Amino acid sequence: LSLADTVRRAIDASRDIAIAASETDEAEKLRKATRGGLGPIFRTDANFLVWDAPHTLAVPLPDGLKALVPAGAFPSMSVRDQTPRAFSFSLIQPITPLYNVTQGMALYQAQGRASLARQNTARLDVVFRAEAAFFQTLVATRIAAIAEAAHDLVKAHHARAKSFQEAGLVPTFTAPFFNEF
Repeated sequence: LSLADTVRRAIDASRDIAIAASETDEAEKLRKATRGGLGPIFRTDANFLVWDAPHTLAVPLPDGLKALVPAGAFPSMSVRDQTPRAFSFSLIQPITPLYNVTQGMALYQAQGRASLARQNTARLDVVFRAEAAFFQTLVATRIAAIAEAAHDLVKAHHARAKSFQEAGLVPTFTAPFFNEF
């Protein structure tokens, strides 16, 4: 496992980095949601009704006017259609809350910068700890290899000394550790 792989795995597995990243995303979403308060508000409203029949009202003409108006000229007046409908559209730009909206946006931007700084700090901390663990593992591996080589060397010297002793070339040792290898 290389140093780059170790660091990459540590970054991918870090909860601190994931939490800081989610805080950064949350702050950005809140800023965008607050920014929506800067724009105008568009509203639509629609009504559509269906009645059994239209409602009309007959207009009675005074007797003196009946002779002057042709027949059927004023049959009735429509009071309500059978399907009345109404549509309305409005575009409103509120001015009063704009200061609060801009202050909220600045707050969420600062929160986003702070959480991004926490994310970068967490990332640097994870990289530092991963590199330290990697190098400590390398040092421990090298120390273990040196200790094993030293043990093998001492064992070989012991075997050679024992063979010299058995051949009568060296006197017998009375040291307690001599026969332990």
